Amino acid sequence: MTMNCQMPRQLKFDIQHDTPAPALSEHSHTPCYDNLNKLEWPHHFAFECFGARIAVRSESIELLEQLQSYVPSVARPYDGEVVDCVFSAIRGGKKPNSRVRTFNMLYQNHSPVVRSRKPEDLLNGFDTWLPIVLAHAAREGVFVHAGVVAWKGRAIVVPGPTQSGKTTLIQELVKAGAEYFSDDYAVIDPDGQVHPYPKPLAVKTKGSLEARLIPVEDLGGRQAKAPAPVGLVIMTRYKEGARWRPQLLSSGQGALALLSNTVAVQSTPEKSMETMASISDQARVVRTSRGEAAEAAGKILRMIDRVA
Repeated sequence: MTMNCQMPRQLKFDIQHDTPAPALSEHSHTPCYDNLNKLEWPHHFAFECFGARIAVRSESIELLEQLQSYVPSVARPYDGEVVDCVFSAIRGGKKPNSRVRTFNMLYQNHSPVVRSRKPEDLLNGFDTWLPIVLAHAAREGVFVHAGVVAWKGRAIVVPGPTQSGKTTLIQELVKAGAEYFSDDYAVIDPDGQVHPYPKPLAVKTKGSLEARLIPVEDLGGRQAKAPAPVGLVIMTRYKEGARWRPQLLSSGQGALALLSNTVAVQSTPEKSMETMASISDQARVVRTSRGEAAEAAGKILRMIDRVA
């Protein structure tokens, strides 16, 4: 999915100059990463988010400033010596006094994850890979691919893959007065509390895969600042002409449905299963197809009112 990359935001992390970035943790270190280290990386910043420690380095200060705008605002500066992941970004283009045009490159540790002539592809790649890395390295929560809002202090979690209609439904719930947590990831702690993962909504242009990043305030909504207990999980997808017929899932069915959308279930199976079992025990989990998002949003808010 293509993103509109114009997301100016106040910088939160001091960019360090002419000092090495924090070292990569030993279990992630490889000979290929040693080879990448032979390049010059004069600038970097580092942050911690949900217990995951990340460094981002580049030869370009301007590129680092752009990448900072994709870091969730809940992240905090990190000044430790070891990190879980290092992103290395190289700005491409025509070099001075040369006819050669180089690629924009993004590495996650030693692995190249973006190689493109287009600068925006590097930014989009970082926006895609950062939450995946956070999900696998997080010490303070489990990442579920889901949209999240809260209503009267109870979180509504809408799991689902890309293009399942999550953002459209979350957008309508926000317009109806729900508090916005995220349109992409639910970060759930062992106590069954879901934490905000604040970033703009990625709203697609009709008939196109391109998406615009829209701050929730532009929709008349408000960003959540504190965690909330999960009260309702809605497993739903848009289907033209579908009728709203919610089916209550058992605790086991609910846990399996959540696990199917849990990002790091293979790398952290025990933590993922315990957290999802806790959610399915404390919250109501339902499955249904839905029609238009605005109509479904009203039904969802009435449903959680009954649950509360």
